[in-house]
Amino acid sequence: MAKNCGCGRRVFREGEFLIRTSCPQITLEIIKKENMCFQVKGIVLCNTVPLESVNVNLSSSSNSIVKPHTVCTDKTGAFSSEVNLLTNSIKEIEVTATVISNKLPVKNTININI
Repeated sequence: MAKNCGCGRRVFREGEFLIRTSCPQITLEIIKKENMCFQVKGIVLCNTVPLESVNVNLSSSSNSIVKPHTVCTDKTGAFSSEVNLLTNSIKEIEVTATVISNKLPVKNTININI
């Protein structure tokens, strides 16, 4: 398992085209557990290889609802965090996962719809 992503941005040739991708890639998923409790799950990959021990910074569109915090990936590149929302919160909350690679942020965002 890779423990660090040092490749940053990738450029490769596919036929006659140059393809630019951002590396690592972050996938996100929201699972509703109960009432106003949700689980944010994700995986961090570098060219399909799971990245272990990577810090993932989670933040939201409203810091009063979801406090920014950091989680760490396991050996499969997976991470998760429970999020408890206030009952009087807004109808949609944007949650962003950020990984720093080569001193540059790589982000992915998902919405929690209440």
